[in-house]
Amino acid sequence: MTDMSTAKMTLDWVPFTPKDVPLGHDISLLDLFWLVKQEHETCYLLESISHPRHQDRFHVLGFSPALLLSARGDTLTVTGRPEIMGRCFGTETDSLKIEGVNPYEYLSDNLDMNRGARSHQGGLIGLFCHEAMNYFEPSMKLEEHPVFEPFRLGLYLDGLILDTVTQSLSYYTYDEDRSEEVKALLSKLPLENSGGPVETRYLGASETEESFSKKVADTQQKICEGYSFQAEVGMKSYFEVKGDKFTAYKHLREVNPSPYMYYLQFGEQELFGASPEILISSKSGRILTTPTAGTIRRGADEAEDVALARQLLSDPKEIAEHNMLVDLHRNDISMVCQPGTVVVEDLMYVIKFSHVQHIVSNVVGVQARDKSGFDVLRCILPGGVVTGAPKIETVKIIDANEAQPRGPYGGAVGRFGFNGDCDFCLPIRSLFCDGDQCFAQTSAGVVYDSRPAHEYQEVQRKLDGMRKTLAKFAGEAQ
Repeated sequence: MTDMSTAKMTLDWVPFTPKDVPLGHDISLLDLFWLVKQEHETCYLLESISHPRHQDRFHVLGFSPALLLSARGDTLTVTGRPEIMGRCFGTETDSLKIEGVNPYEYLSDNLDMNRGARSHQGGLIGLFCHEAMNYFEPSMKLEEHPVFEPFRLGLYLDGLILDTVTQSLSYYTYDEDRSEEVKALLSKLPLENSGGPVETRYLGASETEESFSKKVADTQQKICEGYSFQAEVGMKSYFEVKGDKFTAYKHLREVNPSPYMYYLQFGEQELFGASPEILISSKSGRILTTPTAGTIRRGADEAEDVALARQLLSDPKEIAEHNMLVDLHRNDISMVCQPGTVVVEDLMYVIKFSHVQHIVSNVVGVQARDKSGFDVLRCILPGGVVTGAPKIETVKIIDANEAQPRGPYGGAVGRFGFNGDCDFCLPIRSLFCDGDQCFAQTSAGVVYDSRPAHEYQEVQRKLDGMRKTLAKFAGEAQ
């Protein structure tokens, strides 16, 4: 490990246009990803399988990034191929630590991601935790999660893109051409079944209904004292998952198909989810965020679904909570948008998922010319829908309420693209694993007139999709 406290990092050597290699049509990216996982301990899959208005046409896969970048406190750790380290830092080594810096600001100050590529063609791809807020708000001193660093990103110089309209698969690369390796994997398709055996066991929750209700009451007291208008109260559910977690992910796709499906693997860390919500997206200078707040269960049939949606959109508490978060998102993105361009494009529509219905709004704006993708993510993380408003004081309430750091829950999963795009979903309805030890987290928005029993039921409904997914592979104990 080399200590280079004053090292500067550059991506100026990355070509503006990658090499493209067509690979064929009607290929299962899901099965291909499983084959990739067998050979590469660091990889990712981003796909979108429901709700056309929020669906991404392109599904993407990457493996064995050129560099891995992770943060702890005031230290950025970078590991990777020595020749790539040499191009980035001027010193060929397989790892280095850059100490005494704000790791996020270091990346923002040093990396120009506007390389001129098309969307989805590589970049920095990975995960930000809730505790990354420490890097954006100097007043915050949140305890970092013991396993999941505030952020972990891969620098991906090649990968695969599936165009779901034409069902065309292509490989791109800015550096080493690994298309022959990909073709060797493609020769193994189609698979009779991807995924190996998996066994799950429920280990318990961080809260009982009684303790959760007390935290709701404590939060309401803070609201009465003027510290917050609305605050999320959350709880963790713990699972042991042995075997091939990809098998569980495949079942999650069936149980809870969502517009932002993802699977990330960083060695022993494996994270997968079915997120209903984009945190923030900046594509070609257009910023979009979709505050999703207001929840009700699904009905037994279409008629009951409609009746429940009508009830949801007529509930004064749910409407007030949603409008509060729309205003918070408007204020957040106004910091990185051209003046006068931030508008609510679509206010309060309902999206139906497997177990719940949500109220959603689209808030859009035009990105200011002097702002980068790093500025865009910085303005909104952590998202208001999993914290509350006002954000800083409310996060302090959450920190006092929750006995353990949130980690990936409520952070961000996605990419800073080589074309300058910033595209991140909210990692909720997700499972976060370190080896066999995994957890999911759910939370409910608490306001002055919240009913604790109702809020507890809401967090249970939000957990239903993951609980049902893992129960399929459980023994009698679950």
